[in-house]
Amino acid sequence: MKKYYLLLTTFLFTACMDSAKPVVLDKEYERYGAIQNSCLKIINDETPHCEEEHCDVLPLECKEFIQVLDGANEALIKMKKNKENAAFYAAKEKYKKEKNRLKLKHRHLNLLIKNQALDAIEEDDLKQFKELVTFSYHPMNLTYYNYMKKNMPYFEDINKYYHFEKKFASKNYKKGYSLVNRGKYTEGLNHLELASKMKNEKASRLCGDVYTYLYPLKAKECYLRGVEQGDDHMKLLLAMTYENEKNTKEAYKWFETSAKAGNFIAQYKLYDLDNNKNHDWLIKAAASGYDVAQYVYGMTLFNNKEYAQAKKYLQAAAEQNYILAYYPLGKLYFSQKSYKKAFAYLSKGDAKADSMYKLGYMKEYGKGTSKNYYTASSFYTKAKQLGKANVQKDINRMNKAKKRLRKAQMKSQKSSAKASYAKINAKARLREQVEQEDRRIKAQWDMREKEAKQLKASACGNEPTTSILKSRGTRVHLQGTMTHWLGKTSFIVSAGGKEYYIMDENDDARLNKGDRVNMVAVTTGRREITHGLKRSVFDEADEAAIQKAYALDYEGVCPY
Repeated sequence: MKKYYLLLTTFLFTACMDSAKPVVLDKEYERYGAIQNSCLKIINDETPHCEEEHCDVLPLECKEFIQVLDGANEALIKMKKNKENAAFYAAKEKYKKEKNRLKLKHRHLNLLIKNQALDAIEEDDLKQFKELVTFSYHPMNLTYYNYMKKNMPYFEDINKYYHFEKKFASKNYKKGYSLVNRGKYTEGLNHLELASKMKNEKASRLCGDVYTYLYPLKAKECYLRGVEQGDDHMKLLLAMTYENEKNTKEAYKWFETSAKAGNFIAQYKLYDLDNNKNHDWLIKAAASGYDVAQYVYGMTLFNNKEYAQAKKYLQAAAEQNYILAYYPLGKLYFSQKSYKKAFAYLSKGDAKADSMYKLGYMKEYGKGTSKNYYTASSFYTKAKQLGKANVQKDINRMNKAKKRLRKAQMKSQKSSAKASYAKINAKARLREQVEQEDRRIKAQWDMREKEAKQLKASACGNEPTTSILKSRGTRVHLQGTMTHWLGKTSFIVSAGGKEYYIMDENDDARLNKGDRVNMVAVTTGRREITHGLKRSVFDEADEAAIQKAYALDYEGVCPY
């Protein structure tokens, strides 16, 4: 067996080990403090553990690790001290180098511990294995876990074991859950069973649920593990598994166990399996809020004519939408003349002859709902179809009522139609009168506008058109702006996007450039050049820009 070995003599070994002292670590390396303590414990352990030569390598490895840790710690402190001077970069490189060296040394130390731990497993040396597996920050693995589980309770005080078990079980549960959801049941169940054996309750339940549909006999194993892990619900699942196998004795046993743990379904199942129908478990299940138990116990009270208590339990079941509770609850409310509630619950319940008849009655007389003979007739007809006796008289009564109602409706419709037609005719006459008045007013305005245009034309002349401008002696009306002054005898006016050459020999207009004009002029039939010719010694002629405009004689100002 390979454990520790003596490098030199016992004296020299002890001297070397005594030289190892704990390093005061900087905050960055505080996480290595626990590893350092584990190493010091091994170094200071003088008890010989092996008889073979060269087996004691771990104390020396620990001493070297502490030396490397000391070097890395000093490099970090030195780098921080030289942060503000030129030596910082060299110190930083030294720090990085020592830090990497420390990581490698830690990895090597873990590998050495792992090799010796596996040797301890092979030799079945529990004491040596426990010392190695409790080494700080030494990772657990499945081989360690299986060996520790096999030798329980020797390792029951090691938290690392339970942490690994929980983490590894959770990982396998998630993997199994994913595989089962993808239809890979065999592969998924392998992971779920492993997680279940490692005390994962979710895995135990899912493992049992899947096996229930594939291999029911194996479902019990998963549920039993779940029960051992403290999941009370799996007591019920285990009982139901036995019930499906027709093993009434075991089923009763586990239903009872689950019921005592407070499971209301199990409590109800005990009542259901009891040939004497002892109501104790039924009452407990109903009090716990199980809708089926509330309905069954409510009906028991109903049949015993304990209506007040029956209504309490049936109401509780109905509030959980238990459909079977609607009819008896509606029947109770109907007997107490609480018609609104009766109508609501009887409408939601299963269609029964009695419930249909009661709904028809409430619709016929408008009790708890609106009165409607057609709906009442429909309910009475359904009651007859479902086997209700002596309903035909009610159906006949509704048919007569419907005929009377139809006659009244037709009379009302005719009266309403006449009133509507009268309103429509009155509106049509009023609309016609309004339209006539509109036409009269429009004609008046058109006449006034025409007269105004005639007065304006007689006073100021016509609006300039090409045919008028080509004629001679016709008076026209111009509104625009004076754009050019061509001397005392003429000027140019821009009006309606066109230019006009205005001749004013006596300068009667008295206008300046830019003035607004509202004038009367007389056509000459001629066109005069307004742009392009030389008009003074300072101008230059531009024949390409020559433009002509109609020439008119200025007459005066338009009064409009």
